[in-house]
Amino acid sequence: ASALQLGARIHGCTVHFVTPSLDAGPIVIQAAVAVLPDDDPPRLAHAVRLCLWALLTFGTPMMLMLVFGAPNIVRGFYGERYFESVRYVRFLGVVTFCWSFINVGLWLAVALGSPHRSLTVGLVQAGILLVTGLVLTSQFGVMGTLAAVALAMLAGCALSLLYAHRI
Repeated sequence: ASALQLGARIHGCTVHFVTPSLDAGPIVIQAAVAVLPDDDPPRLAHAVRLCLWALLTFGTPMMLMLVFGAPNIVRGFYGERYFESVRYVRFLGVVTFCWSFINVGLWLAVALGSPHRSLTVGLVQAGILLVTGLVLTSQFGVMGTLAAVALAMLAGCALSLLYAHRI
C-alpha cells in the first residue's frame, strides 16, 4: 500500500549495504519526505525520487570512502553484518566508476543530436543482461547476476568511450 493510502505523514527512502536479503543490510543513509495534506501520488513519487537521487549521489561515494578508507570505523558501526556486504561494495565501486563514463557518453550523444546512440547503448546492455544474466544467475546465483551486470556496464563503458573517441 502507498503512503497516501495508509495516511502516513512521512515517507522516504534508504540506502543500505547490500546483503542477500532485500532491504536487510545495515543502513548507510536515509532521507524523509513530508506527506502533505493535499498530496497526490505524482508529487509524492517525484519528491521520493529526488531524495533517492540525492541519497545515491551522496551516499554511494560516502559508503565507498568508508569501506575502502576506514573499514575499522564501518566495522565499529555495523559489526560483523558489514562483512556480508564487502564483496558487493567492491562490485559497486567498479560499477560506479564505469557508470560515470557511460553517463558522459549518453549525454554527449543526446547533446550532439544523436539520441539513437544512447538507445543503442541501452539496448546492448539490456541484451547482455538478458542473455548472460539468465545463464549466469541460474548457475551462480547472486554472484552470477553481479557478473552479468559487470559485463553490461563494461560494454556500455566501451561503447560510450568509442563514441566519444569518434567525435
